[in-house]
Formats: sequence, structure tokens, C-alpha cells
Amino acid sequence: MRAEESRARAKKALAAELGVSAQVISQAIARARRVGSRRRQLPADTQERLFAVELRAVPPLPADEWERLAALVRGIYVDVTWIAAQPGQLLAEAAEEAAQEGDFDARPPADLLRTLSRTQALAVIDACQSGDLGALPTA
Repeated sequence: MRAEESRARAKKALAAELGVSAQVISQAIARARRVGSRRRQLPADTQERLFAVELRAVPPLPADEWERLAALVRGIYVDVTWIAAQPGQLLAEAAEEAAQEGDFDARPPADLLRTLSRTQALAVIDACQSGDLGALPTA
């Protein structure tokens, strides 16, 4: 207990000397201890930022096409095999199959989906699954 109290007093004294909070000192110590760590982690919001950037490069579709595609995506089981495959192609095929049963033209979204990079397609799938259709570019 004494060693812990001594460390706490030292942190408070250092914080006072530097004009920062004791919490800032604790965070700095924790970061310094992790420096030698072999495993580095990307910031927690890396995937969201990546997808946002990728969505800006996706060609626009009318809002009703995105809504139809989102409804389709929510009914599809997307697993890790989609990452290794071409998710845009798989989603295009699913849209074409759904169009055969429904009363709509799947060519515009299917053609667009086939042109997407793997990451763009995953970003579209993510936006559709999460209901964030406002992130998708509309025509």
C-alpha cells in the first residue's frame, strides 16, 4: 500500500509542477509502458473513417435504389467469405435474383456494384446494414 501511495503522491507532485492533471500523468505513463509493445492498434474509428472515404468515391444512385438495396442487404447473411470474394459482384448477383422475383430493374444497381472495389462494396454493405443511407451518394 505504501508504494502505491508513494506513486500517487509522486504523480500529483509532477502534475502540479507541469501544470497538468494527475490523470494526464497516468495516461503518459501508460503510453510509455506500451511503447515497447509488439502489437500496435489502429485508432478505434479506423474502419468508419475508411468506409467514409471509400463511399465518397462510389457513383451515385437514386435514393429509392439505395433503399431497395439496403432492404436486400438486411435480408442477406454476409459472412467473412464475402471479404475474400468480390462483395460487389456477390451483391450484384443477389440484386439480380431479387429483381427476378420483384418488379424492378436491377441493372442500374447491379452495374454499379460490379464496378466497386472490395472496400467500397463493404462500405456500401455496412451503410445498408446500419441504416446509414444518408452516407450513400444519391443522384
